[in-house]
Amino acid sequence: MDELDEFGKEYIHQVRDRVITKYLMTKSGKMKSPEAQLLHKQILKLNPDQVKVVDQIVSDIIETQLHHCLFMFEASAKWAIVEKDSAENEGLDHLADVSDGLAGELYSDEGWIAKFSKYKPDALEEK
Repeated sequence: MDELDEFGKEYIHQVRDRVITKYLMTKSGKMKSPEAQLLHKQILKLNPDQVKVVDQIVSDIIETQLHHCLFMFEASAKWAIVEKDSAENEGLDHLADVSDGLAGELYSDEGWIAKFSKYKPDALEEK
């Protein structure tokens, strides 16, 4: 696996999948914090169509946040994502330099979400 995909796999697992898992646990009542329990109780009051709308909004917000985070690093003149060993050896290869567009790496049948996430693209359900 190349450096770009290694980053993508970790980014998807550590960010996207963890956020989706937390949302699904909150929705199902498995999160025990008072805030999560309150949200769970509110979700229970919704009809199935309303829950689908909430799921779609949450999914869209997650995907948009992932996209904009990567785009920020790609477009920034000041900040870059570098592999630690490269940085330590002064090579400082910015991942955006080996990608056609970091945010674009998320999408398509060969994108990071499809390849590495335990959840379906654009869905809050496991593959």
